[in-house]
Amino acid sequence: MRSGACTVQQTLTAEAASILKHSLSLARRRGHAQVTPLHVAATLLSTRASLLRRACLKSQQPQLSSSHPLQCRALELCFNVALNRLPTAPGPILHVQPSLSNALVAALKRAQAHQRRGCIEQQQSQQPILTIKVELEQLIISILDDPSVSRVMREAGFSSTVVKANIEDSSSSPSSVFQCYNTTSGSGGIFSSPCSPSQTHFLSYEQNPFFFSPSKKLLTNYIPDSASLKQDIKLVFEVLLRKNKRRNSVIVGDCVSTTESLVSELTSRVEKGDVPDEMKHVRFLKFYFSPMSLKFMKREDVEKHVCDLKRRVDSIVAEGGAIIYTGDLKWTVVEEGEINGYNAADHLVTELGRLISDYYMSNKVWLVATASYQTYLRCQMRQPPLEVQWALQAVSVPTGGLSLSLHASSCHDTKMVFSEMEKKQFEHERLTCCAECSSNYEKDVQSFKSSGGLPPWMHVHGSNNSDSQK
Repeated sequence: MRSGACTVQQTLTAEAASILKHSLSLARRRGHAQVTPLHVAATLLSTRASLLRRACLKSQQPQLSSSHPLQCRALELCFNVALNRLPTAPGPILHVQPSLSNALVAALKRAQAHQRRGCIEQQQSQQPILTIKVELEQLIISILDDPSVSRVMREAGFSSTVVKANIEDSSSSPSSVFQCYNTTSGSGGIFSSPCSPSQTHFLSYEQNPFFFSPSKKLLTNYIPDSASLKQDIKLVFEVLLRKNKRRNSVIVGDCVSTTESLVSELTSRVEKGDVPDEMKHVRFLKFYFSPMSLKFMKREDVEKHVCDLKRRVDSIVAEGGAIIYTGDLKWTVVEEGEINGYNAADHLVTELGRLISDYYMSNKVWLVATASYQTYLRCQMRQPPLEVQWALQAVSVPTGGLSLSLHASSCHDTKMVFSEMEKKQFEHERLTCCAECSSNYEKDVQSFKSSGGLPPWMHVHGSNNSDSQK
């Protein structure tokens, strides 16, 4: 099973496989020889808007009027300490791809068993049992069952049992984050954000510096290998050929070069006809704008562009089908784009959504877009969210591609860069105070500790704290 990582990938849905690949990348950056449930849990928690994070916050003191983000910050720190305790691979092994630990393999088998049992009990699966794929919720629940993960959660003051119950409750909610990639339902979104205005404080996306700090140099020099690119393209086509409403794809990646290389390959395959039979006569239509041009665009200009697009789509659909490529979604979240009460970006988004809806029954018009994680989260902050207006399904492309068969040129190099950026992050966050302010600060800290006025989630859990003081 350790060497058959690709076999494992085939048992997971797109979201679950993406999480596992991010976890592999995390283990490689840290120089760990194996990917453990701790890596997966840290990856699941690292996104500011995630199902696991929301479930953790929900589990804390129901009588409190609101949950504070620092409750999860303590959990992040505990996972970071736990990862620091793991042995680092010696020099020669650093160039080898991390394998799956026995504990992680056991967790994946548990998730697969739960998924299979759930499909049989609910009698909702019309597909053979062997093709049932593990959804993200089942992966999270199985990871929380791991003793090492439960121990870290307990040290931070969280109960794995309560968190699991919250995940099971929220998995049926349409607004849940990290919703399941289900081929028979309309829910889905690798990094979907809640629509409720009351949950907007979860949407301030920021990747955890402990777990995700790849260097910009590595990102911009990314060249996907053929195996990774082939798997990425396959996932995009899976989304486009889904039978439910959410079948338009937004490719979410760490950087522009990652997503653009995938779109370039997708365009090339469409032009050569190297696509599934259902898309043999499809043509690519580019329809996107620069954020700057939209700021000065008038209503009549937008209506002219939309009319031109509709005319081109009508002519193409008569012969086959059309994929509308809207480029980087930055243009949909233009700041200060409203002039005299009119916002060109909002107008374009609405008209595109209407066009997609009009052609929904024909199964001949698709939409493809790209976005960074930050841009995609901003798109989710729109009201209504962009994934609802355009029926989008996010496909996450982590650095190094989606394939589990990743071969970094030097894991040692990435680990060194990661450590340097982590150090700079700490230096940036460290306060610089005069002697008097520092003295008063220490007095205030001691008074808070002795007063007992701290909320329960800020109390120290456990007697052994020496490991965290490094």
